[in-house]
Amino acid sequence: MVKHFGWTWIGAVCSDSDYGNNGMASFLKAAEQEGICVEYSEAYYRTQPRSKLKRVADVIRKSSARVIVAFVAAGDMRFILEELSQQPPPPLQWIGSEAWVTDPQMLRFNLCIGAVGFAIPRSVIPGFRNFLLDLSPKQALKFPLLTEFWESSFSCRLKRQTGSSADMPACDGTEELRALQNPYTDTSQLRVTNMVYKATYAIAHALHGIICNKKQCDKNIKVEPRQVFDQLKRVNFTKNNYSVSFDTNGDPVATYELVNWQLQGDGSVDFVTVGQYDASKPKGQEFSLSKSIIWYDGSEEVPVSVCSESCPPGTRKAVRKGRPICCYDCINCADGEFSNETASILRPHTCQRQGRFRLNGVYQDGDVILGGLFDVHLFTVFPELSFRTEPDPPYCEKFNMESFQHAQTMVFAIDEINKNPNLLPNITLGYHLYDNCLMLGMAFRAAISLASGTEESFSNLNCTGPPPVIGIVGDPSSTPSIAISSVLGLFRVPIISHYSTCSCLSDKTKYPSFFRTIPSDAFQPPPSVCSESCPPGTRQATRKGLPVCCFDCMPCGDGDISNKTDAIECTVCPDEFWSNPEKDQCVPKVVEFLSYEDPLSISLTTASLLGTCFCAVVMVIFYHHHNTPIVRANNSELSFLLLFSLKMCFLCVLLFIGQPQLWTCQFRHAVFGISFVLCISSILVKTMVVIAVFKSSPPQGKSAMKRFGSAQQRCTVLLLTALQVVICAVWLSTASPTPHKNNQYIRSKIVYECTIGSVAGFSVLLGYIGLLAAVSFLLAFLVRNLPDNFNEAKFITFSMLIFCAVWIAFVPAYVSSPGKYAVAVEIFAILASSFGLLVAIFAPKCYIILVHPERNTKKAIMGKDKLNK
Repeated sequence: MVKHFGWTWIGAVCSDSDYGNNGMASFLKAAEQEGICVEYSEAYYRTQPRSKLKRVADVIRKSSARVIVAFVAAGDMRFILEELSQQPPPPLQWIGSEAWVTDPQMLRFNLCIGAVGFAIPRSVIPGFRNFLLDLSPKQALKFPLLTEFWESSFSCRLKRQTGSSADMPACDGTEELRALQNPYTDTSQLRVTNMVYKATYAIAHALHGIICNKKQCDKNIKVEPRQVFDQLKRVNFTKNNYSVSFDTNGDPVATYELVNWQLQGDGSVDFVTVGQYDASKPKGQEFSLSKSIIWYDGSEEVPVSVCSESCPPGTRKAVRKGRPICCYDCINCADGEFSNETASILRPHTCQRQGRFRLNGVYQDGDVILGGLFDVHLFTVFPELSFRTEPDPPYCEKFNMESFQHAQTMVFAIDEINKNPNLLPNITLGYHLYDNCLMLGMAFRAAISLASGTEESFSNLNCTGPPPVIGIVGDPSSTPSIAISSVLGLFRVPIISHYSTCSCLSDKTKYPSFFRTIPSDAFQPPPSVCSESCPPGTRQATRKGLPVCCFDCMPCGDGDISNKTDAIECTVCPDEFWSNPEKDQCVPKVVEFLSYEDPLSISLTTASLLGTCFCAVVMVIFYHHHNTPIVRANNSELSFLLLFSLKMCFLCVLLFIGQPQLWTCQFRHAVFGISFVLCISSILVKTMVVIAVFKSSPPQGKSAMKRFGSAQQRCTVLLLTALQVVICAVWLSTASPTPHKNNQYIRSKIVYECTIGSVAGFSVLLGYIGLLAAVSFLLAFLVRNLPDNFNEAKFITFSMLIFCAVWIAFVPAYVSSPGKYAVAVEIFAILASSFGLLVAIFAPKCYIILVHPERNTKKAIMGKDKLNK
């Protein structure tokens, strides 16, 4: 807020307590980061000597800062304002914390007209006012606390009260609460009251989750505080349009109203809501102003609070020696220059009387008991000790109507819950509410008594009193809450405070069982920074020419992380790790290979098995028709050998699928190379046979066939294949392929692949296959013009053309394919070339055998011209 309105010269006061000191420390840190100068920072607590209060007031009077930030509890603020009223300072613009900015008792101080501050939202509790006004004199006689309230309200003495002041007249029964106008009966500003209401309902909902099903509750279930503590973490409900839930720190969603003290036409001062803050809204939309702010001088123009006015162009700042940087003189530029914890152990159920100081409160029995701590009195008086007689017990003074209303709110909420047939059916809640007299020792003692079940006021003579409570609503102050939570947290006794705002209580390591229905001081004062903190996954990048607190949050690069807020640089993940999408932790890289479950692998495997089956079917057809002219004319022995080699080509694909292992890496290319050489060798020999038969004259042709008969054909195929076997053996023995985890192709993944070992060996293997394919293609092309009906050479030419085209296209596709897709490209080339050979060579023959058997004759195959010759 201070930054928003451009104030750079301010004063600050706080309560000398955990609440004030923690809040002020947060504010001063933010102010320093924003270049806001604090002229003074004073702390005061109401029990400190009067001389210190006067000194604080004198500092405020003499200050030149027109804006003052007050992180002060309501009780301390009253003392400060009373002291300032005796000698009013110049008009000041007060910035208040939620502790006092909506306290009705402050309205009598005209010093604070125009004050602004974030406050707990005003709320409505249906039926609450009628409940407060239903108190009768008879009911007030039940508990001393209620009696004191009645007598304080009407300045009369109830009958049968021996401790009342004799100066007060007796109450005559005509007293009517509805005619009163005091903080107790005023329900127009239900702010903290609603926090008590929500805290009580939160415990009730936690109980419901433990002992109730959809229809009823089992009162025989013994409820432990630890169970309530665990269930409170999951509480999430809506009551009177107010949602209640807790985050991991036990805090609610921060919602505030920006309140402005505005002077009304009748001369009274009223709290006017001029803006809202809701942390649940999207970033940048949390804060909004709905009305104009009326400042301390009665205008809508933002007051100025600076130590020195801005220096105009042509001058420069000269900081005054010994003063903050906001205090400076404007010096003209020279010619030629310009400017533009304590360890405590609580033993539940241990009976030990802790002195004679009675705890003052109200109670009601029930199946389950809730505890409550409220500061119904503002002072504790300790009688002087004479050491001659038994000392009188301390007593409390100055009845606080507003806090008594808070206590009655808890009573009202429990009464409302007990009447609700759905929330805790057949379960009656009881309560034990205590007055802590705004004293740390009293609050701590009351909390220990509630948790251990040893309240002296209820079990005066023995230790068979009420059972321990399952949860405590309160304490309203941060300092007692810190002390109580640090001890009761050891036993997971849940404490839900309605007014303790210290951000330190969000530390679940120190205060694990602490919850609250009021937002933490982490939202008081409002954040004021040049740049928001950089979350994990980003790093700070300082903006050029600006202070170090002004920076941009740059996302970490791929493979880099930052796992803390406001990281200066990102950390590189180890080799086998990669950054997660949030860039806040390193996770193992995904290992990529063609697994059997991969849809691509399934498709390729299916194609491989289909090709194998087709080869088997063709072999069966050829075997069944092996005596027919078309089979005999195509050299049935070489045809069967070719089909066998094609079947091996299809099956070798299976070695390329699955996680690479040493034996699969060694055999995949060897089996592939030998199978294809066997296949191409068979085709080459078939081509040579065709040449020998059709390119020679009849006598020479017969002689050629004798010299290149079946034995020679087999030997040629075996010799050519054996050469490939030798190449593979030398390659595998000298530089064998091995499995390898490659993280160079894709940095975010590990590609599990087979290295080829020796590039030369693999090149010779492929080169030999290519050489045989080229020779086969050339020979087949030369004899393509055979008799019209004998198209074997044409089929071989076409098949080798397909083979060569596939493998020529394979090279660039293989080189440009990443990871497992390179293996898939190689498999596809094997399958495509194998299917090309199978279809081009054998499909026409199977077509004639199965569809046109009339053409499966010697005459049809040789053609008429050939037969005539």
